[in-house]
Amino acid sequence: MHNNYGGLLQAFALQRIVKSLGFQVVTDRIKLKPKRKTTIHKVLSYFINKIKTIAKIILGHNLMTPQKYMVISRNTQYFIDKFIDTVSIASLSESEVEKFDIFIVGSDQVFRKLYSPVTEYFLFALKDKKDKLKLAYAASFGTDDLSEWTDDDITICKTLAPKFKAISVREDSGVEIFNKVFNSDAEHVLDPTLLLEKKEYLKIIEEEDAVIRSNVLMCYVLDKTPEKSNIINQIKEKKNLNLLEIMPKEVFNKNTKDIERCVYPSVSKWIAGFRDADFVVTDSFHGTVFSIIFNKPFICIANKERGLTRFTSLLKIFNLENRLIFSSKDFSDTLLEDINYEKVNIIWKKWKDKSIMFLKDNLK
Repeated sequence: MHNNYGGLLQAFALQRIVKSLGFQVVTDRIKLKPKRKTTIHKVLSYFINKIKTIAKIILGHNLMTPQKYMVISRNTQYFIDKFIDTVSIASLSESEVEKFDIFIVGSDQVFRKLYSPVTEYFLFALKDKKDKLKLAYAASFGTDDLSEWTDDDITICKTLAPKFKAISVREDSGVEIFNKVFNSDAEHVLDPTLLLEKKEYLKIIEEEDAVIRSNVLMCYVLDKTPEKSNIINQIKEKKNLNLLEIMPKEVFNKNTKDIERCVYPSVSKWIAGFRDADFVVTDSFHGTVFSIIFNKPFICIANKERGLTRFTSLLKIFNLENRLIFSSKDFSDTLLEDINYEKVNIIWKKWKDKSIMFLKDNLK
C-alpha cells in the first residue's frame, strides 16, 4: 500500500480474483501494533526522536512529513481508494477481527526479512485461532535462502507453517525452502497480477491516458546506474524510439525544493506505458510481468539487491531466460527481436489455470 506500482497492482489483482470466486474481501493496510514499552522507555524515545529531528533541521535536512507524503502519494492513494477495499486490522477490536473467516498472506516479498516482519506474515497473531482458515498465496522470500533471517525467526515460523491450510509461493526456490527449512509442502504459482487478462488492466486507464502513443521505449527502472542508462540509450538509438519514463521527476531527499517534482505518476499512466510500448527496459519484477501481460518485447536488467531469484524463476516459466542481462556486455542486437508470444501465452494460460485452481481448492 505504498508508492510501488507492482505492489499496488498485485494487491488489486489478488483481491479481484478472490472476489470473483464469490468472497467478500478486504486487504489489510499493515500497521503493526508497537511493542509495549515502559514509561521510561517511552520518555527516552520521545526525547531522542525530538533531538534527532532538531539536529536534522539545524543541519539543513529536508524532512519527510505526513503532509509531504500525502502530496507525493496523491495519485497512488487515488488508485487505492478507487480500486482496493481496505481495512486496518491492527485498529480493529478483537470481536471485529473475529468476523473474518479466512486470512490470505501474499503476494510479493512478504517473507523477506529485509522488507517485512516475517513472523507477522506467518500469521503469528492467529497462531491459536484454529477456526480461521489460513492460506499463503504466491508469497515470496525474495531470495533463494534465509540468510537475512534470525534463528528465532526460523524457529517461530517452523511452528506457524503447519497452521496454514495450504501454502503457495511465487518462486521455485520458495518451494525448496519450505520443504527443507519448514518441513512443509508449498506449491509454485503465478504472481496475482498474472491471474488477470490485459483487458482487466486496460479498464483502469483513465480518460487522460486514453490516447495511444507511438514509437515508445518504456523505461521502468527503479535503481538507476550509468550502466543501465548506457543500455537504455543503445536501445533508444538502435530502434529509433522515444523514451518514456514513468517515475517521479525527482526522488525526495534533503535537498528537495519542489515537492511536486516528487509526485508519483498515476497507476493509469504506468499501465498505459506498457500498453503503448514498442519495447520495454526494466529492472523491476513487475515491470517484467507487465511486459509479458502486454506481450511486449523487453529486456530485464538484473537487480540483485531487490532479489534476483524472483526474475530467474519467472523467466524460466516462460522460457525467456535470455531476456535477463547483468551488464551492457550481455546486450546484443538479438535481444531487440520480437518474442514468440504465441508460445508464451500457451504457457501463461496453463499456469494461470493451475494458480486459480489452488485458490478454488483451498478457499473451501
